[in-house]
Amino acid sequence: FPTRRSSDLVDILSLAQAEGNLALPFEWGGYCSWRLYPRIKISMDGRYETTFPESTFDLNFNFYEKHGPDWDRLIRDYQVDYIILELARTKLRPQDLISRGYVLIWPIGPDPGSDSALMALPKHADQLRRTAAALPPTTIDPLDASIPDNWWPR
Repeated sequence: FPTRRSSDLVDILSLAQAEGNLALPFEWGGYCSWRLYPRIKISMDGRYETTFPESTFDLNFNFYEKHGPDWDRLIRDYQVDYIILELARTKLRPQDLISRGYVLIWPIGPDPGSDSALMALPKHADQLRRTAAALPPTTIDPLDASIPDNWWPR
């Protein structure tokens, strides 16, 4: 389960009412699907053995581990609007994506304690950065039973 600091990335996408496709590390899939579906489609989740073909798992793995000469095929061949990076667990870094046309959304400014990052295509950057700048200190308690009652901002 992502930490509070890491869940800020999902809060930003949710509060911005972002729509599109999200590449994410395997461990984030269930959480992001729970928080962001149906507006955001994810690249992978824990159901990969029953829902996703092995080639999809390989595509996602190769992307995050920068494995092989075609490691960036996920973002070359598919419309990926947003990317979550888990900096402590994968080899992929923001600079790898900046050189491929993505921009850093979060963390805002240098944050040596940040364990994750949110990248996006430039067309989404302004809205996401405004949302990130206005992010409240707390947003969602994942164990709150009233979440479905006020799921989306009205």
